[in-house]
Amino acid sequence: MPILRQQFTDKRNSFSASHFLPGYGKCERLHGHNYQVEVLLEYQSPVATNSIDFKLLNQIIREEISPLNQKVLLPKDSAQIQIAPTADGKNWKVLYGEKEYSFPKQDVSILEGLDKTTSENLAIYMHKRLVNRLKQAFPEKISKMTIKISETENNHAIYTNEVK
Repeated sequence: MPILRQQFTDKRNSFSASHFLPGYGKCERLHGHNYQVEVLLEYQSPVATNSIDFKLLNQIIREEISPLNQKVLLPKDSAQIQIAPTADGKNWKVLYGEKEYSFPKQDVSILEGLDKTTSENLAIYMHKRLVNRLKQAFPEKISKMTIKISETENNHAIYTNEVK
């Protein structure tokens, strides 16, 4: 069977979010990006035609990025950032150095498995989130997936790994 590679880019596969990055100079301040998510799949097909349902794939991508859209992204596993509920339980209290933030819980996505919310880590996070969904939607077809997360037109991170 031929191995096919398909890149899936859709302007709707984007999200806007804010974050801050301890130890990264000006990026230590709370700031935001309009992220674009692109997916490149490597898969086998009995014929040299598209055997991946683009519409379903893009729907899955949008469902996985939806919880990040219009949110403050916080890394759950950071040694530098402490996250705790406020006394009334309505907000997340976030401490970093001498800074203290309070965000409404519904405006925050706490990302498990991340120590920083860099584009590189977001690409790995998104890969992990999509792998399970794509294995269910397209069993035994996808062998490798690349995720590209762009935070600006010129700045992006790319992560490639096998789909097991």
